Order: sequence, then structure tokens, then C-alpha cells
Amino acid sequence: MINDNQTADIFDKPFDIEALANEAIEHNARLISERDDLQAEINELRGVQRGYTENAEGAGMFALTSLYSPKWLIDGIMPARGLHSMFAESGAGKSFTAIAIAMSVSTGRPFAGLPVKKAKVAYIVTEGRSGFRNRCMGWIQHFGISEADAPTQTLMIIGEKGSVKLDNEPQARRILTTLEAYRPDLLIIDTWTQVFSGDENKQIDVMKLNSVLQTFEKKLGCAVLVIDHTGHNNTDRARGSKCKFDVADGVISLTGKVGEDAGVITLSCDKARDTANFKPVKLQANVINLKELDGSEGKDMFGRPVTTIVMDTADPAAAAKADKAVKQVWGKLSEVEQGFLMLLDKPLGANEWADWRSTNIWVNGGSTADRSRSSRFLSKLNYKLGLVYADAEGVMTLTDKGRTVLDLNTWERCDG
Repeated sequence: MINDNQTADIFDKPFDIEALANEAIEHNARLISERDDLQAEINELRGVQRGYTENAEGAGMFALTSLYSPKWLIDGIMPARGLHSMFAESGAGKSFTAIAIAMSVSTGRPFAGLPVKKAKVAYIVTEGRSGFRNRCMGWIQHFGISEADAPTQTLMIIGEKGSVKLDNEPQARRILTTLEAYRPDLLIIDTWTQVFSGDENKQIDVMKLNSVLQTFEKKLGCAVLVIDHTGHNNTDRARGSKCKFDVADGVISLTGKVGEDAGVITLSCDKARDTANFKPVKLQANVINLKELDGSEGKDMFGRPVTTIVMDTADPAAAAKADKAVKQVWGKLSEVEQGFLMLLDKPLGANEWADWRSTNIWVNGGSTADRSRSSRFLSKLNYKLGLVYADAEGVMTLTDKGRTVLDLNTWERCDG
């Protein structure tokens, strides 16, 4: 069972559950407002779509509309929604890679040289509990993340002090309640085997857990990434029933070995339901000597260095390419959008945002059309490009990516 102190950030500061619950209520209100705006746009489209009909159950005939544009947490690798799996043999660095994904998303730092949207992460850890925080601290030290920028409120850890079985209905319900208050954008479950009490080779047992995971994805509106092992005799897929693969929206395989001499592993896409498979990505395993919070070298009881492994890009050119891609984002923005980013050099309060938008994007009457224009403007900068973040109080700030885009182009303009 989970107790209250199992939900904590990486510096052991407990989350304010009451504040999270209030945030969940406000988040739900925003979703309802956005739903109403989208429904208004749909109604407008229906008025001009020739031959569109709908029955009492809400089933409508197909009509040509704008294309679906997938949203990403990690560009090209991790979509913002769906049920995903990442599997590998023992020793291939599954958990190290999962932690790298969690830390990149929760801080907004590029993963394997690829742009990342800063977002909330929840991590259910069931293997390697004792060393989990050392691995997180190793990542923070390797990339030079300051304590002020550490993900103390964007990374929730569940399961460090007790077992978690998601095919157990009471446990699953309690975890879902906790997650609904936190509202993660990415939920990582490490590993499938440890949160499952059934027979992995029986489809009926596996589908029970699949159903729970799909419910989590739907109710939380997030991406779910499950870490898994390979089969004993078949190492080119996750072990157990094939319905794991069939149900997943995306499947990633890892090959290679991680050890004392580090090594290189390769991420490959075995399945992507809504997009093309991404090209293989290589990660370098780096051995890190951990430091205490005061900066002194970490030592074990025998005086030896305390070490961990951190995954980083094995292709420095890819990181440079990612920086170039981020820099080019500026040129794709309108003057109004560029001006808004410059305005966010300091946090912008809800009232200041309302005053600014009424002047710059003509939201002055409060009509559905005006709200839709405002929603599209913010959605582009927030969800599509990941440049802006709005908290529960409506305060807007730049994400790490937004700050990079602004800083790179600000220096360019000054130099010019």
C-alpha cells in the first residue's frame, strides 16, 4: 500500500496535496472552457461542410478538416499522449534511460540532442528503489542543474517505500486519485513486471493491466511510458503476451550494454501508431562520481567513491542540430508572438495577460470567437511549440525552450 510520505520530490519536500487538489479543480474548469471553445469552432465548421449529418448518438459522417498535428514531449520520440512501452534485456540501461527521459522532461533540457517540452512527470519506481535518487542526483550534477532549477515540483516519485500493484483495483484507484491531483504530463512506470500480479503469458491477465493503463492515460490526459523486459527466448520484443505490443501506441527497444566501463546503447522505434518511426538514437552511458549537497565527494562506508550512470547523447552533432532548430523557431513566429515572448522576460500575471491580449489579439468582447482566437494564440506558444507555461493561477512564464529561443535571438539582434 502507498502511504502519504511516498509522494515526494527529489529533495524530500512533501507536496501540498490541498494545493494540488485546488489546481486539479482549476485545471478541470479550464478544460471545460477549452471544450466549449472547440465545440463552437466545430459548430462553425459544420455550418459550411456540405452534406454533414449527425445522429442522436453523436456519430457524424466524415468531412475534410484541418490535419491532426501531433504534440510532443520529446521531439519525434515521446508524444504528449498515448500508451507507450520501452523494453530491453537486463543490463541495457532501461531504468537509466527512463530516468534521463523523466529528468529531461521535468527540467525542459534536451534529450539525446532533441528539443523537449518542459512538463510535469510522475515516476512509479518499483525496481532499484534504493539507488533511484542517486541516479536522479547524478543526472542533475552531470548537466550542471542548480538547486533552484531542479525539478522539485515537476517530478513526483511514487513507490519508493512499498510495493505497487496496478492490477489491484484499490491500489490503482488510490494512485489515480493522487495523480489526478498532481496532473502529470508524463507517467513513467518502471517496470511492468513489478506492478503486475497476473500471468504475463495470459492475454486475459495482461489486458486487465492494459485496461488500467489506458484508463490512467485517458483520465490524466498524459503520456504513459511503461518499462519492460525482453522475453527469455525472444529478445526482440517484450516478454509475455503479444497483446502488450498490439495495444501500445508506441514501442521503443534498447540494445547495448551498460556497465562499469559505461557503453553506448541504441534506442529504436518498433512501433508508432500515428507517426513515422523515428530514426535510431544513440546514448552514451557516463559513469559519475556523486557529490554531497555541500559539494564534497560522496564516499561509501569503506571510503570508496559513490557512483552512478547518466545517459547523455552519444552524438554531439545532434545536440548542435537541436540548438539550431530551437533558434530557427524565432523566425517562424509573428511579430505579435515575438513581442509576447519578450514581454515574458518577467512573469506575466493573469490580469496583465488579459490587458495585453485585449490590445494585441483583439479579445475585447468576450465572445466565443474572441476566446477561440486567444486560445489558439496561447495553444501555439504553449502546447505546440512549448515556449510558454501557464500555472494554475494564470501566471505565464517562459519555459526553458522559450528562454533559449528568446536569449539566442536577443543576442543575435544585439550583435547585428
